[in-house]
Amino acid sequence: MKQRKLFILIWDMGIGGAQKRVRDILLDIEHSYPQWEIHLLVKHQDKTGFLPDIIGQTNAHVYFFTTLDKPSRPIPSIFWIAYLYNKISPDVCLTFLDYLSLIMIATKHLFFWHKARLVLNEIANTTLYLTMHRNILWKILIRLLYRYADDIIVPSQACRRDLHLNFNVPFKKLNVIPNWTLFKPVQPYLKQYYHCIYVGRLDEEKNPMEVINLIDALRFKKPNIRCCILGEGKQEAFIKSHIQMRGLNQNIKLFGFQTNVIRFLKNSRILLLPSFNEGLPNVVLEAGMCQIPTISFKFPGVREVIINGKTGFVTSSPTEMVALVYTLLQNNMLRRALGEASQRLMQQRFSYKNQQRFIKTLLFDS
Repeated sequence: MKQRKLFILIWDMGIGGAQKRVRDILLDIEHSYPQWEIHLLVKHQDKTGFLPDIIGQTNAHVYFFTTLDKPSRPIPSIFWIAYLYNKISPDVCLTFLDYLSLIMIATKHLFFWHKARLVLNEIANTTLYLTMHRNILWKILIRLLYRYADDIIVPSQACRRDLHLNFNVPFKKLNVIPNWTLFKPVQPYLKQYYHCIYVGRLDEEKNPMEVINLIDALRFKKPNIRCCILGEGKQEAFIKSHIQMRGLNQNIKLFGFQTNVIRFLKNSRILLLPSFNEGLPNVVLEAGMCQIPTISFKFPGVREVIINGKTGFVTSSPTEMVALVYTLLQNNMLRRALGEASQRLMQQRFSYKNQQRFIKTLLFDS
């Protein structure tokens, strides 16, 4: 059987939904499709994250451009990607987010004699992402170039509408495959130590400072309130300083990046999701499988994963989020009902079947 080659390009393999998806599909392909050779290009090397799960797999080759403590050097990295693409000559390419996707589109057309199929995985609302991170040039480039991808996988109908309406990407190229969780349905511990939990990057887009504000407000009603924060990022030092400055050391504990998230979820009562922008957050799926309801800020597509008032709550008001958290902490029956409903929803809509769909679309759709 002829060996086929999958070329995956990602910024880093630290914490995040895209990184977790790469880990999941890579291990699944390694096990189920041994005829595929996987070449994973990681622009930034990091010792933490999901790389340890991947290193050493038989059919997986990992390449690094630089480490996180060294400058990225954009121009040399473009030549590095082009060199490896031409050398490997893949059958299928998979990329994440605009910067690497645009580079891959240009590279494919530069080396036109390699007939690779290019699949983009747009993991968040593109308009909101560009508003927070890019200038107008990026919007123009996406409008011009994304249409030349062979397939674009998005996690929600909201992401699909955004790319079609705001970037003129043809509808037929936009394939909605919701995220998935590999967690099995479990019950939380009988007595959860943490009242609230936050899991995610400690970056501005994820708005983790709102968790600090919320716990600070709640402690006047519930002095013993306890919250755990799992994640790392650019705002980590800033958050630590605010916890110290506000005297919240006994109320909030930071645990950094954790591979075993489930033990923290099972030991918590409510998941907090204060993000400004999400695609379809994996942590909501994982919390749901542990019968943990989510209280989230509004973002495009939020109602595709949280049914307001039935599996959790959605709000745009920090004050209302405080009130909702307090209500659920006071009403165990309501909180458990929401958690049980959330678990049923995750089993129905966000199971391993979505991962199978993703892999088949990636490897075999033409």
